[in-house]
Amino acid sequence: MKAVGIVVEYNPLHNGHLYHIQKAKELSGADVVIAVMSGNFLQRGEMAIVDKWARAQMALTAGVDIVVELPIVFATQKADTFASAAVSLLQEMQCTSIAFGSEHGDSASFIYAAKAIENNRSSFEEVVKRLVKEGKSYAAATGIALQTVSDIEFGLPNNILGFQYVLSIVKNKWPITPITFMRKGTGYYDLHADEESDIASATGIRQSIFTDGKLLEECTPGFVQAEIEYYQRKAGCLHSWDTYWPILQYKILSSSAEQLQRIYTVNEGIENRLLQAAESATSFTEFMESVKTKRYTWTRLQRICCYILLSLETSSMAGYTKPNYLRLLGMSTAGQQYLRQYKKSFSLPIVTKLSDYKEKEYLENIRLSKIYYQVLQYDKREKMLQQEYTAPIFRR
Repeated sequence: MKAVGIVVEYNPLHNGHLYHIQKAKELSGADVVIAVMSGNFLQRGEMAIVDKWARAQMALTAGVDIVVELPIVFATQKADTFASAAVSLLQEMQCTSIAFGSEHGDSASFIYAAKAIENNRSSFEEVVKRLVKEGKSYAAATGIALQTVSDIEFGLPNNILGFQYVLSIVKNKWPITPITFMRKGTGYYDLHADEESDIASATGIRQSIFTDGKLLEECTPGFVQAEIEYYQRKAGCLHSWDTYWPILQYKILSSSAEQLQRIYTVNEGIENRLLQAAESATSFTEFMESVKTKRYTWTRLQRICCYILLSLETSSMAGYTKPNYLRLLGMSTAGQQYLRQYKKSFSLPIVTKLSDYKEKEYLENIRLSKIYYQVLQYDKREKMLQQEYTAPIFRR
């Protein structure tokens, strides 16, 4: 059996993601699709609107065969760390290819750019450092440096993330073939739907969920709408920064500047801006608008807020270099057959429930999931946490 890998968040799964799964199968000729999916906290420093179990169910219903969790300490990182960790799990699971949508749409361009950077790593990093010192954000500096070796427009989010997938493959000499195709529909941040394809961005759909629900209805499969409604009944809420704002505000105001400096990526005096804004802000949005600068983008600040909320300090994060277990969230019949065929060749343990694995890294992921559910009523919170102790979801 041959597997194609995809890296996903599904916050929530929408019609564009269905197209992604379809193209991954079509272009790779694979027998199974393996998704590495972020857990309860995501790459842009946000919490998922519904938990990883609900989103794993969406993935399986959509045609994914195996869903493996990307641990929170990697899922909330900037693009290069996020991509490297995700692709390392696909490599571990013997995927022969990785498929991703991009605004550029040409695999050869990504491979050429990755090889050019890898062969000139030191000079590339010097350019990035210089641009950051000049006041550019890290993401902007990286994009400008990359533009010197490629015609890919690195200011676009799917291009930069796709490039990081390919760069990690080239850097580690992994036998994974990158496959990219042109994205369909609206841009990553657009808040409206593309009328021809019925595809909207996840950002727009999430906003719709908390307002009129129109994009959710028009641009997601019916089973996604049903899963979100079921989760909301079961948990009593959907998750967003607005829900966690009182907790975040308390964590900031109960900390000194010195304590905040110990939090991962809190430096350059940003702790003082955080403390000042937290004293007067009445909402998460107001807080972010007060702290945001040209150098500290919304996404970078959201990640900082996420690390504060989760008490992730620089000293502890330094110990996480790559995932050291495979947390299986769900599988289909074909996925089960694939695991039977290949699991003996995996070097990492497959974790199907908490009692199977009690190493520090996995227990830390459990701690962070407890914070995710903290906004639920006590009885609902305990019930949701019990999912960590049960077997993965199985779809026939």
